[in-house]
Amino acid sequence: MFDRTEIQQGKHNGKEVWICALSYTSYANKPLRHTKPTKVMVAECPGGQYYDQKINFKVLKRNGECSKKIIRMYPNVDGYRNYPVTICNTEEECETQYKLLCINVIDGLKKFVSNLESQIEQYESNL
Repeated sequence: MFDRTEIQQGKHNGKEVWICALSYTSYANKPLRHTKPTKVMVAECPGGQYYDQKINFKVLKRNGECSKKIIRMYPNVDGYRNYPVTICNTEEECETQYKLLCINVIDGLKKFVSNLESQIEQYESNL
């Protein structure tokens, strides 16, 4: 995995890496960010920066060319800097990291559902 600080400083511009992300702020809502393993190029944004993120990721097409799609290192939501993408060297490493993210989300969703079920039982007992 890569050091985000070095990427933000532009030390890896032009390098091809793999990224993934899966994060929730609340399991009652859709994910804040869900990026399946994707091959990208570390790049400085054309025409400046998106908010305070000068370095972002350009998605690579199958033929290796950069697409127009840009993925930010951090979500474009104020206050959610704790949800960056995971940056990996290889596709295999990224797949492994993505599976771990999915396992964590599944565990969190199960706890959320269990909590909802206990709340339902509590209300049903009041009927």
